[in-house]
Amino acid sequence: MHDGVFMLDSNELVMARFINPESGDGPYILRECLNYHSPKVDDFIFEILQALSDSKTVIVDLGSANEQIIRYFAKTLSVAVFGMQENKFVNSQLKNKLIQISFEEAHIIFSLNSGNVIDVYSRFAKEGAKFHIGIVYSTQSPSTVNQDLLAQTENFFIGHLSSPKEVGILANMQFAFKGMELDIMKSRTPGFMRVLTFSHRYPISIQTNRYTGHSYAIKESIMINGS
Repeated sequence: MHDGVFMLDSNELVMARFINPESGDGPYILRECLNYHSPKVDDFIFEILQALSDSKTVIVDLGSANEQIIRYFAKTLSVAVFGMQENKFVNSQLKNKLIQISFEEAHIIFSLNSGNVIDVYSRFAKEGAKFHIGIVYSTQSPSTVNQDLLAQTENFFIGHLSSPKEVGILANMQFAFKGMELDIMKSRTPGFMRVLTFSHRYPISIQTNRYTGHSYAIKESIMINGS
């Protein structure tokens, strides 16, 4: 204090006590956040959104990160993408551009929602088409995926599921898979898939080829899926 008047306002006083605490952990409580920081930090969200606006492909590699970091960055980027597309929609700037987002290990990213909880992934499921956002995701555990997203999924590529619980949830979500539960659990042939698309009434069995990086492998895959 100076002449009976506080020299710091309330916000500055809180920060001063945090940096130089009389007791407690103080700034050491932030040590758990070190994994979120980098000496080469930049505005990666802006760069990604700009690349998407320029019709570029962006790959975010979080393969070596733990689950908490994966969920954090996946949700942060998803919220940013949704916000960008929503803003373009409001200002009539969407045109014919579509953003396609692919997620691996979806059971880590798409947490189960309960009650009236609405998160960005639920909004993807319910409003994604309006804002020109498409989603592709892979998981070994449908029961742990956001139910709103699972219910709104139009195309299914089913390989092997070993759990009756997982197959049961799939069959309850998509009636077309009723009666195929045992076949799905028994199937272990690499590349053998049962495909249910928005344009077909019934699942179609296909044998996909291993992708080798050559263009002809892509063409064969497209022809098989198209048949």
